[in-house]
Amino acid sequence: MIMSTNNPKRRYYVDGSIVRSVDYYSTNPKRRPGSPEPRRRVKQAPVTHPSAARKAEASLAFTPAFTLLAISLVFAVVLCCSMVIYTESKIKEQKSHIAELQSQIQQAKTDNAILEESINKMYTLADIEKIATTEFGMVYSEKGQINYYEPAAEDYVNQFNDVPKADD
Repeated sequence: MIMSTNNPKRRYYVDGSIVRSVDYYSTNPKRRPGSPEPRRRVKQAPVTHPSAARKAEASLAFTPAFTLLAISLVFAVVLCCSMVIYTESKIKEQKSHIAELQSQIQQAKTDNAILEESINKMYTLADIEKIATTEFGMVYSEKGQINYYEPAAEDYVNQFNDVPKADD
């Protein structure tokens, strides 16, 4: 068979012992001898009978059930679209609220770090010693005021008697 270039949907190929190839130069497909001619479609004449015309017109008319169905489908589509838009706006609002809270958390962390640093720098060891000796009346220990005990091999110590007083 030979390919027709008139209609791109109808293609005919040349059969043979080699790889099939498209014959672009042929304009009409070859027909087998004795095959019938293809039927041509004939346009039907418009209906002229009055009852047939009414039936055809009635079949094209919108029925109340179809109209109600169409309106309900339109309403459902509008409702779904409005729900999607509402949900997207809520999501956007929540994202902005989350971003605001995250910025507040970051600010609080920065403030905490600044306050902690100021507390650490507030008192030095010399300041603590001065406050302990002047305000609270604390003194350094003297020789013989400290008693050392040898720990037992156990992990804890049971105290059965009072701690002996230091000898002055």
